Amino acid sequence: MPSLHKTLIGLVFFCGVIIYASAEELECGVPTVEPVTFRDLVARVVGGDRAKPFSWPWQALFSTFDADGQGLMCGATIISRRWLITAAHCTEGKFENSHVQLGAYRADDRSYLYRIDRQISHPDYDKKTISNDIALLHTTRDIRYNDRIQPICITANDWGLSKEGEYGYVTGWGVYLEPNSTRKSATTSNFLLQARVPFIDQGTCRRRWGSMTRGTTRITKAQVCAGSYLHGTAPGDSGGPLQAVGTDGRWYQIGITSFGANDEKAMLDQGTYPGVYTRVSAYLTWINDTTDYLLPFSSSSNGISNGGWTSFIVIFILCNFIMMR
Repeated sequence: MPSLHKTLIGLVFFCGVIIYASAEELECGVPTVEPVTFRDLVARVVGGDRAKPFSWPWQALFSTFDADGQGLMCGATIISRRWLITAAHCTEGKFENSHVQLGAYRADDRSYLYRIDRQISHPDYDKKTISNDIALLHTTRDIRYNDRIQPICITANDWGLSKEGEYGYVTGWGVYLEPNSTRKSATTSNFLLQARVPFIDQGTCRRRWGSMTRGTTRITKAQVCAGSYLHGTAPGDSGGPLQAVGTDGRWYQIGITSFGANDEKAMLDQGTYPGVYTRVSAYLTWINDTTDYLLPFSSSSNGISNGGWTSFIVIFILCNFIMMR
């Protein structure tokens, strides 16, 4: 009997830990500081205008360097306490030192610095076609959430949020336009920028890219397009999020900034020359299998129903069933 009691106590403790961890991770996509949204921001491409400080708490600045100090800067997004997602093309090359800056409004804010010990590109990433342009970043220690650092939600079905006529927001520290002009900056921004961008119909995007590249660039269902005149992303924004708010008030990551036409005219008019983003919902199975983590994602197209709650309930029922036997 004592052995049985110890076993039951162990099961209760185990289930309690799992349920607590599951419930904690369900909280996503709710910033403490509300971002400025639902209005046309100052019409400057690649970010639009300065974001309200700390209103995009899942935004990360990913930097990676080689032994000579040469490297690159990209965006990334927090999805859990140990994992972030970015673009696979941001992880190319042999870089020895990599880190992410979290909870930052300014690019030179290193208050919350986390080292990266693993960079996992999607196994089917093709750098020639830039398809399957998604990668996972693993931190060496748990990310501590606070008012400035929180994870974004991921939805299993984003079609209701990303259809034509809907809008998303892009954020990053990339190249921007000089105020009151169409001249791009010589450097990236030191302040986090944001822009409101319309989603572009898949068929329209496919035709435009087919025409621009004479059929060499194919837009697939694993990608999403967005942008308009003077609203979009640019060099330095790669790997950052394209996000939209669901009817439940939570923010969901729809895409990862991937590529655009390599021309200044095209950068200015991303309605005619659409910006292309990796569609996160197409890679949920790979993300879950790779991270071995219970991610808070929604199974609905509008973000109402959170799939994480389903997992939470299943775990709760299973634990109760085991303990009653």
